[in-house]
Amino acid sequence: MVVLMLTLAFSTPSHSGAVNAANDKCTTCLEKIERDFEKCEAKYGVGQFCYDQFNNDIVHCYATVCEQ
Repeated sequence: MVVLMLTLAFSTPSHSGAVNAANDKCTTCLEKIERDFEKCEAKYGVGQFCYDQFNNDIVHCYATVCEQ
């Protein structure tokens, strides 16, 4: 399940030319989530808390940046 979530998180939507800036913002948002997830696991260990936070962040990125 984690592999599926990571795959979805780090695959950016493919669009043409005019939306490159949006893709850059989406990629930046997803990269931040990756860093935050790694920090969470380093601090709290592998567990549901970090996975839940990761999932919430993915939803937030796509809702506010990637799908705009």
